[in-house]
Amino acid sequence: MIEAVGHAFLPQYFQIISDRLAPGGKAVLQAITCPDAYYAKYCKSSDFIKKYIFPGGHMPSLGAINAALPSDLQFGEKRHIGRHYATTLDHWYSAWMVCEKDILALGYSESFHRRWQYYFCLCSSLFANDHIDTVQFELNKC
Repeated sequence: MIEAVGHAFLPQYFQIISDRLAPGGKAVLQAITCPDAYYAKYCKSSDFIKKYIFPGGHMPSLGAINAALPSDLQFGEKRHIGRHYATTLDHWYSAWMVCEKDILALGYSESFHRRWQYYFCLCSSLFANDHIDTVQFELNKC
């Protein structure tokens, strides 16, 4: 899960991938990404998801990933599936709401429940409107 790596460790992360691949080898990754245009601001800010859902989490941009790649790794094919991920989040929200009484019966607070409702709706909107993306991509070793 590249979102757990953090900006400062992206070069090391990709170097390890490179070290494990034979020449001509491929790695396939999936990442939730931030648009390049907002990446610098994103790196310096906090938001609901960073504070309440994934503390320490970090969405790289494709540009940041490319800049962190060692010289022997290159992007191959990319698939942008963020809008499909919005649909997935809508399904998660629906499933969460069906289980609302069970969740509360387990002792979770109403604020915990509402936090996750908000998370599913927020992320669905962000993906549906191209504010964030999910990208599946190949890395090819030269």
